[in-house]
Amino acid sequence: MQVFSRPNPWLFLILILAFSVIGAPVNAQNSEIDDTTLGDAQKQVAEIEKAFEQKSPGLDLEATWKSLTQFRQLAKSCTIEQNKELERLTNALTELGESAQGEDKTVSDTRREMVKKKQATDLTLASCKLLNVKSEALLEELTKRREMILKERLLTRYPNLITLLFGEEQEPVDWKSLLHPIQVGDLGFSKLGKMEWGFMLLLTLAGIAVALVLRRLSRQYQSRHQAPEDFTGSLLISVMRTVQRYGLPLSLFTAWSIFWMAVSWQQGVIFPLLSLNLVLLGSFIVLTLGRAFFAPLPPAAHYLPQPETECRRFWNGLRLLTVVVTGILLVNLLPITSGLSTPLESAARLAFATLIVFSLSWVIWDALLLYGRRGLHMARFLLLFALAVSLIAEFIGYRNLSEYLIGGIFLSLFLVGIAWLLSMLFSDFCDSLDEGRYTWEGRFRKWLGVGPKGYLPGVFWLRMLGGLFLWGGSALILLRIWDVSAARRAELLAYVTEGFTIGEIAVKPARIIIALGILVILMSLISWSKKQLDERWLKKSRMDAGARNAVASVTAYAAAAIAIVITLGFAGVELSNLAIIAGALSVGIGFGLQNIVNNFVSGLILLFERPVQKGDWIVVGNTEGYVRKISIRSTQIQTFDRADVMVPNSELISAQVTNWMLRDLRGRVRAPIGVAYGSDVEKVKEILLDIAHRQPGAILDGSVNMPKVLFLGFGDSALNFELRFIIRNVDEKLQTLSDVNFAIDKAFRENDISIPFPQRDLHLRSSPIDFPSESSD
Repeated sequence: MQVFSRPNPWLFLILILAFSVIGAPVNAQNSEIDDTTLGDAQKQVAEIEKAFEQKSPGLDLEATWKSLTQFRQLAKSCTIEQNKELERLTNALTELGESAQGEDKTVSDTRREMVKKKQATDLTLASCKLLNVKSEALLEELTKRREMILKERLLTRYPNLITLLFGEEQEPVDWKSLLHPIQVGDLGFSKLGKMEWGFMLLLTLAGIAVALVLRRLSRQYQSRHQAPEDFTGSLLISVMRTVQRYGLPLSLFTAWSIFWMAVSWQQGVIFPLLSLNLVLLGSFIVLTLGRAFFAPLPPAAHYLPQPETECRRFWNGLRLLTVVVTGILLVNLLPITSGLSTPLESAARLAFATLIVFSLSWVIWDALLLYGRRGLHMARFLLLFALAVSLIAEFIGYRNLSEYLIGGIFLSLFLVGIAWLLSMLFSDFCDSLDEGRYTWEGRFRKWLGVGPKGYLPGVFWLRMLGGLFLWGGSALILLRIWDVSAARRAELLAYVTEGFTIGEIAVKPARIIIALGILVILMSLISWSKKQLDERWLKKSRMDAGARNAVASVTAYAAAAIAIVITLGFAGVELSNLAIIAGALSVGIGFGLQNIVNNFVSGLILLFERPVQKGDWIVVGNTEGYVRKISIRSTQIQTFDRADVMVPNSELISAQVTNWMLRDLRGRVRAPIGVAYGSDVEKVKEILLDIAHRQPGAILDGSVNMPKVLFLGFGDSALNFELRFIIRNVDEKLQTLSDVNFAIDKAFRENDISIPFPQRDLHLRSSPIDFPSESSD
């Protein structure tokens, strides 16, 4: 009894794996197109055309489509090659010129030979174009015929249940058959010998042992990773906990599947028990993943952003759907020798259809609520409406249409669920690479020279390309699920691989995607190589830090330019068109890109001349701080307040810049101080010089000026002095000045030398107000 004849869900795994080896553009045919190959193709196309005219019923549509596709590709390759050959011959004849009297015989023979080759090339080119036209026409006709066959199959009406029971085509119902069990044929046990039974028992014991080991390992893993914060870690904890419950059936069905695969391979017969075990194994895998994902078993905690109650309600619907589909597949796979009568089989089909429509509706309703995205009400309505239509179609006799809708919706949801899970795992993997959560990721980031808080180069493009391949592959499988014809799929795939034209520009998405992938790899390698060149390889040379940084930056920019040219070549961009792009850029520079180009050229000057280097302490206008990065457009300066200021490179070239650390790290500390009138100036000088000599960073070896105390003058309230001395690292200037000021204050207090503050005396010569005397009351 075949209740539903749609392929089972295991086909998806095969299709997904198959798609992983697809994706590259179809290889072009051999560039050497000979007359024999072209003649054979024309002959086969003529035979296919004749079969179409005679409407041959035995024509294999899929094989014919593959042949016509190959012939079309051959015709296109042939056309391209012959056009190139024709252009070459035409140019050669143009260079030879017209025949003239008295010319060399060799030139005449060469011209005559080229004319013959040109005529033969014209004939071959015409044949190639004719083959292309015929192949295109036959492919279109083949598509129409396949769509017509699909339409006829879907609209074929079988006697429905009411007609079978009460109509003219009524069949007597054998009610006694309900009292007798359905007879099931041999499942494969009768083909087993003593050795096979022993092997099965051994595998069963091995499955039980594996289940026990998995339970123990899962407990150990949970004890080591009790509260993971990332998505993948939480999912693994939940899977480990769920394996403890479903580990035994998973291990047993895996062992029995291996056993029946071996027996089927040995005897050359596929036993029904192999399919039954695979279905049951797949069902438990779905139950394990669904439970771990949406309803984790304690002590695993709920980790999805959606509410826990909604996730558990969705899990209940998913569990019901899995049980219903498993039951349908088991009934289909059982070798039933004496089944139900036709009316009862129709009633069983209707019952199964009702169950699967109900469970699918439950899953769809909760899934879209769980997704929480607005604007999906119409999609939910259309899916539920399609399920209702499929149930009505099953009731009135359109079995194929019902199978098509129910099977298509079920497999589509299954595929989207797998793609969604894989996309979340892939996204979490990229996040983990960016954050370096695991030890091996930290080592990988360190190997690439990425700091603890730095972003891994190329991860953004990895996310984009991974999502593109994942959902693009899912879209191709969806076309296969909904029985889109091979010609239509090839036409859609041709837009990706062969591309399309916009005006005179040819756009090939597949080549662009491959070029982006190559660019990601090259830019990541360039970033890694720059760090290695700056921090490892050039350190062995005698270059200073600024020179190493300049060499590494210029090398990286040159390599990036080469990588872009290589990427453009892979993308199909003609390098001869770069002159047009350069002309357009020159116009843009003339109108609005002067500042960008100015900063770009200034950045090159900074890298080569190196008036400012990474790590220098500079002052530009009102900005003072350390140079952290010199890029091709701007320079990053980190102020003493830890703020990052982006200064255009043109300002560093055209404006006045103070670089405290350009050629020498040594710098002068100036500490001004004032003392009160009447102080012992010699004592003040002695104290200040002693403080300078006690500073750890002061240079006292005579290579530079020794510390000095200058008596600058007589101020309004103080005698003004200034202590000056040179330190080894000007980077420590502010800290040294602070230490000096603390020492001066302490020394002056110990020696009773006062530091005055400004004073003002007020003298009144006369006043219109008569102030009372001190003796008055």
